[in-house]
Amino acid sequence: MALKRVWIGSPNYYSGNSGRRLLVVHSSEGAQSYQDLGNFFANASSQVSSHVGIDDKVRGTIGEYVKRGNSAWTAGNANGVSIQVELCTPSGASANWSRQTWLNHETMLRNLADWLREESQQTGIPLNELTSGQAQGSGRGVCQHTDLGSWGGGHSDCGPNFPMDQVLKWAKGQDSGGTGYNYREDDPEMFYLQFVNGKAPIVIPSQHTDGKSRIRFGANEACQIRIDWSESGGRGNTDLDLGYDSEAQGTDIKDGDNYAVIRRLDESECLVACTYSRA
Repeated sequence: MALKRVWIGSPNYYSGNSGRRLLVVHSSEGAQSYQDLGNFFANASSQVSSHVGIDDKVRGTIGEYVKRGNSAWTAGNANGVSIQVELCTPSGASANWSRQTWLNHETMLRNLADWLREESQQTGIPLNELTSGQAQGSGRGVCQHTDLGSWGGGHSDCGPNFPMDQVLKWAKGQDSGGTGYNYREDDPEMFYLQFVNGKAPIVIPSQHTDGKSRIRFGANEACQIRIDWSESGGRGNTDLDLGYDSEAQGTDIKDGDNYAVIRRLDESECLVACTYSRA
């Protein structure tokens, strides 16, 4: 699902960054809506901020406070290399919530998964969970605030029971409720479709929705697919015949297209690879 980002700008940030390599997950331990969190960050005297805030109230809508190209103030010396997200939780969540309690806030976690996927597509930061050593070293990937140790301010959120494994599965589309693809970590422009009940929904990255890009499909055996754009501009379907020995088939992404459902028109179990390119 493409996220709607509601802008509540914070004055608390540094311009630019020193090289993005981390997507860092925090818990707010207080503010329980992205609006309340945004109002707190909007106060210059708070001297803190994050890039976005995610609550569990509305699927597909989050708050945005600092643009990803700038450095938010929430992880000490790690700010310059991090893009930060705050989960809107009550005080004590990081210490007291069980794994199941976290999972009961599925709207929040699904929105987090969508945010991680979008940021990964935009920045090339891979969707792999880092150890503390990797996060504090030179690793590229996803971590919790606690993984940054004293370098990142010495915080303990989101806590030992946070279900990062499940969130990353959703971000990569590795279950029936998630997105329709498996992200290829070494190539942010390529992914593999994961069909569930014969279909695979995909979100088009924003850098490819300006009418100047194409998407190409290739398969490891003969198959037919239909690209249904009806929920993205209402321009109908595109049918493609794919095959192992044939060149990858492409179609233009029209201006404003940001979502499509890929449907398999036969019973083939083929692996379908997709690649974005500039026209």
